[in-house]
Amino acid sequence: PTPTLPPGLILPPVIAELQGWPPLPAPLYFVREGRLWRWPTSGGNLEQLAPHDDAETLTRYALTPDERVLVYHNTAGQLRHLNLITGELHTIPTAGLLRPESFALTPDGQTLLYLAWGLTPDSAITPPLTAAEGTLFALDLTDPQRLQRLLGICRSGEDAGGLPCAGPWLDPTGARVAYLDREGLWIAALAAEEESEAQLLLPAEAQRWHFEAWSPDGAWLLLRSEGAAGEMLQLVESESGNVTTLPHTQCGATCHAMARWGADGTLWVGVEDVPQERGLLYRAIVQAGAPVSITQQLGSASGDIVRPSALAPFSEIAVTFLHRGCVACTRPEAGLYLWRDDGGVVPVALIPAPQGETLWIADGSGFLYLEHTGEAPHPALLGLTATGALWDVRAALQETSQLQWGSPPQPSAP
Repeated sequence: PTPTLPPGLILPPVIAELQGWPPLPAPLYFVREGRLWRWPTSGGNLEQLAPHDDAETLTRYALTPDERVLVYHNTAGQLRHLNLITGELHTIPTAGLLRPESFALTPDGQTLLYLAWGLTPDSAITPPLTAAEGTLFALDLTDPQRLQRLLGICRSGEDAGGLPCAGPWLDPTGARVAYLDREGLWIAALAAEEESEAQLLLPAEAQRWHFEAWSPDGAWLLLRSEGAAGEMLQLVESESGNVTTLPHTQCGATCHAMARWGADGTLWVGVEDVPQERGLLYRAIVQAGAPVSITQQLGSASGDIVRPSALAPFSEIAVTFLHRGCVACTRPEAGLYLWRDDGGVVPVALIPAPQGETLWIADGSGFLYLEHTGEAPHPALLGLTATGALWDVRAALQETSQLQWGSPPQPSAP
């Protein structure tokens, strides 16, 4: 049966097949078959960015926010630096074994952070590291031959049932970096005047932590905690190490909680109880030394409105979420919705039984919906809110990964 269209639906209920590579509000980057590609805003043809040597295969990349500097890891275990403006390419001098997931690039493109796996900085004073452990270095990309700065040693506790070595995770300001190991959560400052090794911010306890995200200002770290009390989301102050549990996120085996930071530091939190088909969504203000303040809430703990997943804030006043719908109820149709700070809920697109996530352009002019129906998420739909287009991109973007939007072009000065 054809569902009743919700009032105010932004995108058409009928999904169109993608024809060619039409113009986009912002460039879209992705990896396919070991190559980094860009779908330009002008449309027309895809642009291959790296690598250009057929013998080289890219595994992971990091791009500066201005989209001028690219650092990528290849299957040879190298890190390569490419200036996308000049085309200048060189291999970065690194130490130890490199893994694709274990490097980060500061927003200005001047500092590289990486874990050198299995490398012991000084065997005379440090017990040898295993292949599951590493040394964290900071490298000045403006002077690659300069002595690299040792930030810390990441030790694994997996053999004893503890935390593995994981990271590094750079805060959005580029001022600090975090990593997890068997001892707990470590923080290191990157500013030249604060040159010191990492400090233990949060000692390991009975629970297991998983890093989720930094706050935009670097004041908080969001962690997912697993322990005897179940799973929950916790905030850690990056200065003091004080821990706050987010309300309603202490979930059992059938409950899933998620949280995302808005650009202004607002925290959007969603909770879904899957078998009970219920959930809630709330907006919170977080301040040091104060309880989490819930300023707005959609749905309730008993749930009669929303089953949220895939939160995606794209402005300080709104968040989008996927509503899964339900079997035996008259709640809103399953799909993608926008929740504004004035309490209004606007339907963006109807997506039957959504299981996935959305990637939004920063200004809200478009999104990519990724399905989670296999081992890895894959692109399914592309929507443009300004033009009202909704395309099926499963064929066009098949076997792609590491998708991310670039910045929308700035309007020309008069």
